[in-house]
Amino acid sequence: MDSLTHILTGAAIGQLYSGEKDRSRPIIWGAIAGTVPDLDTVFQPFISPESSMLFHRGFSHSLLLWALCSPLLALLINRIYKGDRRSYFKWLKISATAWLSHLLLDLFNTYGTGIFEPFSHLRVAYDAVNVVDLLYLIPVLLISVLYIFIIKKHIAKFMFAASVLVFSILYIAGSVITKITVETTAEIQCIRENICTKRILSSPLPLSNLAWKVVIDSGEGYYTGTYYGFWKKRTNFNYIPKNEYLGKAFEDYDSFKKLKRFTKGWYVFEQTDGKVCLYDLRFSSLSREKYVVGFPLEIKGNSLKIGRTSLNRHITFKNIKDYYRQLID
Repeated sequence: MDSLTHILTGAAIGQLYSGEKDRSRPIIWGAIAGTVPDLDTVFQPFISPESSMLFHRGFSHSLLLWALCSPLLALLINRIYKGDRRSYFKWLKISATAWLSHLLLDLFNTYGTGIFEPFSHLRVAYDAVNVVDLLYLIPVLLISVLYIFIIKKHIAKFMFAASVLVFSILYIAGSVITKITVETTAEIQCIRENICTKRILSSPLPLSNLAWKVVIDSGEGYYTGTYYGFWKKRTNFNYIPKNEYLGKAFEDYDSFKKLKRFTKGWYVFEQTDGKVCLYDLRFSSLSREKYVVGFPLEIKGNSLKIGRTSLNRHITFKNIKDYYRQLID
């Protein structure tokens, strides 16, 4: 999820545990605890691309680190304000709940979260909410501005903060139901068009949960399409061959194995001007481009050099206009 959503969710949790005399302290520390796991991004530039992808949302987003460090964060806050045992438990509830909210929210993005690290390298991702979802963020932002800056009565602040969490739960639940609907629709279309379906992946495009990218694994390749409007009954699928033979030369390199693990097997190879690139099909953008994230591969001496094309969501005025036009057509 985007950083602002994490901050506002943490702030709402802080408000729920605040008292009449607390003022802004619980909100501030709830917001901080809600975004702490993403501090791992500070170290990403110093790590190789394949390790960097797995490092982000890895151990920093694990339940183990949450269990070990959220009590320490509460202890730090309590010492800053010279609180007693009773106040410590209030800060513990804020730090632990806000921190946990970050881990749970990220489970519904495409990227994948190592919530069970270091005991399991499984990257959990349900692909139900895009990281950039204005239909989700804007209501949360407006409600947060109301109770933080405008509303003065404590009970009203409590109610509005609670509504942020209720809205989040309902929106994510609605996105999960929408995802199931989209995948069911895609499976029916594949049956009608005699497309072999070994696996199916769906993820919302940026801005909302109204338009969804679908990837069908047919064995030798993938069929990709976009449902502009989850209520629509069909899309135009485009076929992309896997070109697995292009990756044979890299199979013995550990860095290549890490890269494949990050993609969860949703990748294809393409060769341009003699250079091979692995493309991750899980990510989507507003443009009509075939690929969003790619990793150029090049063997130099005895090592494999892996590059990375930056994730570009193509959120431009032209693409936004086209996005909404497709929804209403």
